Amino acid sequence: MSATLETAKKWSCDRCQVSVSQMTGEQTGLPGNWSSTKDGQYCLICRRERAGEAALETAPEGISHHDRAQLRRSAVLEFEVTRDPERSNAEIARACRATAPAIAEVRKRLGLGEADPAWSTRAKSSKRR
Repeated sequence: MSATLETAKKWSCDRCQVSVSQMTGEQTGLPGNWSSTKDGQYCLICRRERAGEAALETAPEGISHHDRAQLRRSAVLEFEVTRDPERSNAEIARACRATAPAIAEVRKRLGLGEADPAWSTRAKSSKRR
């Protein structure tokens, strides 16, 4: 599938091959958490994986396994924060199995400030309805 398509009957991740489509078979836009780049189309899980792998490509040679894991984890957290900075720290933490203080530290390191707590409250209350 071409990365330039705006709608398709079926979208497939170029990495894991998971596919999504409408049950009716209608054309639909790229799913919201997916991305389409010159390299292809990727689901959210693969986008996270690619962020971690990109960080590891820049790791110094001979880095310990523990340090590699920390570098990868940091890259995934940064990806999640920058992907949707309006989400609350708790929402991002749940999405990537981290803690809200860890997300707050990533925001601080990236100079993004805090998410709008009013937005987070509205999002939670609208989910309850």
